[in-house]
Amino acid sequence: MHNASFDTGFIDSEMSAAGRTERLQDLGSIACTVSIAKSRFPGETASLDALILKSGLSTKRNKHSALEDAQLLAEVYLKLLTSPPSEVHISICQPEIKKRMQFTTTSQKISPEQLGMEKVIELTGSRKETFFYREKHKRIIDHRVVNERRWKKVCGPLLYAVTDHTDEVRYIGKWVTANALYNRWVRHDTIHHGECTRNFYLAELDAGRGPLTVWSISVDELKKKLPSTVSAMHSKDIAVGLEALWISRWKTQLRWNTKLERLTPGFLDGEYWHV
Repeated sequence: MHNASFDTGFIDSEMSAAGRTERLQDLGSIACTVSIAKSRFPGETASLDALILKSGLSTKRNKHSALEDAQLLAEVYLKLLTSPPSEVHISICQPEIKKRMQFTTTSQKISPEQLGMEKVIELTGSRKETFFYREKHKRIIDHRVVNERRWKKVCGPLLYAVTDHTDEVRYIGKWVTANALYNRWVRHDTIHHGECTRNFYLAELDAGRGPLTVWSISVDELKKKLPSTVSAMHSKDIAVGLEALWISRWKTQLRWNTKLERLTPGFLDGEYWHV
């Protein structure tokens, strides 16, 4: 979508009028080209016309043509995902761009084990009680530690994943500081995460669809699996590159990742996860 927050409001309203209780984002991942463009081109105009021009596509739009806008937006979206900012003016019909599009998106599902991750904690339940953090009352999420060493001893930078009650990966994130995952996930002795993602966790746990499991692997562990050109990079840059690449590649599976991260040009993981 282009300016998703605007469009989803109308769709959610229509769903509510039809007697549906869920929101659009509950049914699948939503990608917003305005958000992606603002991330890739800070301070620049993110209108559809501007992005069409950057992408080297036809600028002869028929005003109020929903079909044409949708087709152009699809091409702009793919361009934003697959090209570094300096290349956005290149036509997406070029073969090397098509090859990169195929690489960064796959219908194959991924598991934490394939990525080399181990279980760390389980999110076991939700409470009505709250804790106060950053001027908000946030509901408490109960957890159980599965791997104490990985929870408090294995230091970052690292990558982590959250699986639902069916053991399917729904979220991938990074932790780039040189301390353990505990420091990323705990505030005031209780589980904390970004507001939007926390709401996904709470919805699952409130519905009895738990436990949810958090997995992790450190960049130091990953370096043994990655191409030598990537392993030689700074650990923080590896974590940033892997998170963006994995979210892009498995975005249809990662329903709790609500935004795409900027891809690192030329960054590859060697597809070590193939089994």
